[in-house]
Amino acid sequence: MIDAAVVADVALDRAALRRLLLGHLPPSGTIVPGRLTVGLPPVESKELCARFDGGRLSSDGGVLVVREIEKRLGLAARLAGCLIDRRDPASTTHSYADMIGARLFAIACGYEDCDDLDVLRVDPAFKLACGRLPESGRDLMSQPTLSRLENAPSWRALGRMGLSMIDLFCDSWTPPETGAESGDMIPCRH
Repeated sequence: MIDAAVVADVALDRAALRRLLLGHLPPSGTIVPGRLTVGLPPVESKELCARFDGGRLSSDGGVLVVREIEKRLGLAARLAGCLIDRRDPASTTHSYADMIGARLFAIACGYEDCDDLDVLRVDPAFKLACGRLPESGRDLMSQPTLSRLENAPSWRALGRMGLSMIDLFCDSWTPPETGAESGDMIPCRH
C-alpha cells in the first residue's frame, strides 16, 4: 500500500552517493535508517526521495542532481527556443524541450550514444529527471525520435543555439568594477 505521497525507489550509484554525503547534500536532506532524503523537489506533487531497499532500481540516481542544474540554467528550454518546430501538433508526443532535456541528461550520465535511450526511456531515475513518475508516467522518447531531433536543426538554428550558449555564459558573469567612480582607468595591453 502506498501512502498519499509516492516514494520513488532510486538506487544512487556510488559516485552520486559519495557526492551527496561529502558536502553536496542539500540543507533540507536528512538521513534516516534505510532512507536518504536528498531534498529534491517533488514531481507532479509527489514526494521524491532516494531509498536503498530494493524495488525498481536505477544506477543513475545522479541524473536527479543533473536535472536540478539543468532547471536552474534552463538549458533545454533555451536550446529548444532556437528551433522551429514544424511537426504536426496532432501527432507530436514529446516537445523539443523534453527531448533536448532527456538527451542532455543521458550525455551528462555518460550515455553519449543515442541508442542508449531505448533502454533509458523506462529507467525510473531518467523518467523522474524528465518530470515523469517512474511507474505510471509515460516512457521517454525512443532513439529514432531523438535521432530525428538531432538531424532537425538547420545550420542557422545550430548557430542560434551556439550563440544562446555564449549568452548564457556571459550572463553568468558580473562585470568587473571599472573604477570609473574614482577616476581610475583600467590598464589595457596593446
